[in-house]
Amino acid sequence: MKRKVLIASIVFSFCMLTACNLSQGIFDENPIPTKISDKDKDIKESDDSDLVVTSMPTEPIEPTEMSEITNILEPTGIIEPTETPEVTEIPKITEIIEPTVMHEVTEIPGPTEIPGITEILNPTEMVEPTEIPETTDMPKVTEIPTPEPTETTEVTGTPEPTVSPEPTFTEYITKEKLIWGDDWKYADYSKIHTDTPILYYSNSKNRKNIVVAVNAGHGTSGGGKVKTLCHPDGSSKVTGGSTAKGSTYATAVSSGTSFFDGTSEAAANLSIAIILKDMLLEDGYDVLMIRESADVQLDNIARTVYSNQYADCHIALHYDSTETDKGFFYIGVPNVSSYRAMEPVASHWKQHNALGEALLAGVREAGIKICGNGNIPLDLTQTSYSTIPSIDVEIGDRKSDHSEAKQRKVAEGLLAGINLFFFGESEE
Repeated sequence: MKRKVLIASIVFSFCMLTACNLSQGIFDENPIPTKISDKDKDIKESDDSDLVVTSMPTEPIEPTEMSEITNILEPTGIIEPTETPEVTEIPKITEIIEPTVMHEVTEIPGPTEIPGITEILNPTEMVEPTEIPETTDMPKVTEIPTPEPTETTEVTGTPEPTVSPEPTFTEYITKEKLIWGDDWKYADYSKIHTDTPILYYSNSKNRKNIVVAVNAGHGTSGGGKVKTLCHPDGSSKVTGGSTAKGSTYATAVSSGTSFFDGTSEAAANLSIAIILKDMLLEDGYDVLMIRESADVQLDNIARTVYSNQYADCHIALHYDSTETDKGFFYIGVPNVSSYRAMEPVASHWKQHNALGEALLAGVREAGIKICGNGNIPLDLTQTSYSTIPSIDVEIGDRKSDHSEAKQRKVAEGLLAGINLFFFGESEE
């Protein structure tokens, strides 16, 4: 509208200037009397109306008649300004300029349909993004950690450390409960083998892949009432001991002796066996524990057969029944030709004695009291059935100190002797 008024003002000014010039020329050629009668006025207006065709009227044009003037001037070429209102129709021009690009965009009915635009603009690329709502399943991920804290508290509260007789030690990978094999060599000579020993695998970085059978002597209820053959060939014993010389059958498992303070030998044997087990596992040895409880239903032959099957050496732990605190010794193979010629003694008696000597050296190095030269030969059921290096050691007697501190010191000596036997040195 401002533009239109401006144009009208310009036209009005132009017309007024022209009218003035025209009127001056007319007045110069036809002077107008000072006074004009009504009759003459009517004639003059009539004459002026004739002049409008060729020029302009003599009277000023009122502003209300500007529309007519613009209508007269528009044919001269100023037509487009009067079409200015058509500018409001510019959206139609966009349809002409980008008919292929903006066609679908202009179909947007409103912001609520914006998701549809992504499908139109990128029909091939945006298909997968439309599947993004599947990520709303993420809460399932947050649900995973929720039960875990309850599970970890249960793991940390495992009862094993309190049930295990060795709560301070965990240096083993796993343990395996072994099953008796009736087809094993000498297995049919055993009369008591309903229980099973446990094989522990060391978790030490220096794991040696060597299995040591640790046999806590005695501890089989009812074992004293069962008899087994002293030798697999049925021959009689060549020395005395808990079973008299010349006997063909021996007690399957005797009850053992007891200390002056009332502690049973079986309990003391088990105590040092557990201490030695821990040291062996920590040092890299796997351990076959023959007994870990007060009672295990395995006779002496069964213990030896299990050791033959799974271990690299067999060490039985005992205290002697004497009362002099005579010190440590091992039971060697008697120097009797008939006995040393009997299998399996013939093939292994040197190994048995070599293991005994290594253990003796380790214990001596630990400062433990030694009985005599440390070797007392006896005909034992264990030695008579062993196919691996096997030895019975007597830590002391019923008068000896069997405290934990003393047993730990003995166990350290035994470990040093085991290292000496397998690696030629008391300590690695």
